[in-house]
Amino acid sequence: MSTDRPHFPPPTEGPFGPDPTAGPNPAPGPNPVPGPTGRTGPTPYPAGGGQVPYPTGDATVRPPGPVGASRDNLGTIGLVAAIAGVVLSWVPLLGLAGGVVGVVLAQKGKAAALQGRASNLGVSKAALIVGICAIVLSVLILIGLASSGYY
Repeated sequence: MSTDRPHFPPPTEGPFGPDPTAGPNPAPGPNPVPGPTGRTGPTPYPAGGGQVPYPTGDATVRPPGPVGASRDNLGTIGLVAAIAGVVLSWVPLLGLAGGVVGVVLAQKGKAAALQGRASNLGVSKAALIVGICAIVLSVLILIGLASSGYY
């Protein structure tokens, strides 16, 4: 069987480099080919292929957000207290207490957000509105219970 095509030996490397199962890797050592800086010699990477350690120094890792103590929790806790005040407004003193706590924490959270120490101004405003609603609802239920002779 004769063909007109010349016979070529099989390639020693695939299209993606040498076959990793073909044998052991060459021993690490100095690089005889000049690198991008024009230098020859050992590479700055460890011979075993591990990760290069992160440089230490004056860099400090800080969480994202405003610098200083964050006051994001005040508005959120105020909103939770205000919602609890609305839910418990049928119990006049508990609803009133929840509304007052919600309004106070909402004001503190709003002040912190306006000073740049917090980032949730919208939550603080919502807590203020819901807290006022809890106070009004609790007072109306208290007046209704008092006028019916319950209190």
